[in-house]
Amino acid sequence: MESDHGVSTQSSVQMTRELKGMIVGAVATIIGYVLAFLEVYKSRNRGPRIIRQPYVNRDSLREANINSILYCGDTHCLGQIRMRPAAYFSLCNILVERGLLWECRQMSVKEQVLVFLHLLGHNVRFRAIGGKFFRSTWTIHQYFHIVLKAILRLYTEFVKPPTTTLQPEIQNNPRFFPWFEDFIGAIDGTHVRASVPIEMQDRFRGRKGGTTQNVLAAVDFDLKFTYVLAGWEGSAHDSKVLGDALRRGFKVPQGICCLLFFVVVD
Repeated sequence: MESDHGVSTQSSVQMTRELKGMIVGAVATIIGYVLAFLEVYKSRNRGPRIIRQPYVNRDSLREANINSILYCGDTHCLGQIRMRPAAYFSLCNILVERGLLWECRQMSVKEQVLVFLHLLGHNVRFRAIGGKFFRSTWTIHQYFHIVLKAILRLYTEFVKPPTTTLQPEIQNNPRFFPWFEDFIGAIDGTHVRASVPIEMQDRFRGRKGGTTQNVLAAVDFDLKFTYVLAGWEGSAHDSKVLGDALRRGFKVPQGICCLLFFVVVD
């Protein structure tokens, strides 16, 4: 009986080993088929690979771009923002001291003013400036109007009526004195490009083509603005713009006989 029990135990162990071997073989076969199927599926659906763009440190590139404009000489800065670095930093300090601009988490005052001047100096779209400064179009649009409103609030501080005192440029020059003794400055008109809706473009179309504003400006002998009137259509005649300026309060101070007036055909 014991020998029969031993033979039965050995046969059961052998069967268990064979069963395990069969299971392992079946699993290996299934895995092989799955891997082969995946390889065929990948080969059939393999399209052009999308190359991942390299990482760009926008803050570093933006700061390098700002520094290249402000710290590469007066001539380069003047060509980029139509202003020398000394005048630019003076303008930034004035806007901050008056409480008209302030530092933001998204954009510094230095960059806000730089973007504004770059747009005015080159007449480009917000998208072009956004690509240059690594900013979205919405961000450029928002901060451009913020700086514009701040600049307009400086009008009464920097655009003042001329004085009636005799200018040294006239008094000390025998070519001008005493014939220009009563002259205090010059006025002239210029056409500035303007973007207006299609239904208004006919009225704003100037003599040289394109839509413009006819802007009147007056300066003293120090080349400081004493009056500015903007907003008239490019098709408006200079005399009409001057008449509107006189109705709005532009006048020669008392005691002055005449005002030097240049007429320039644009």
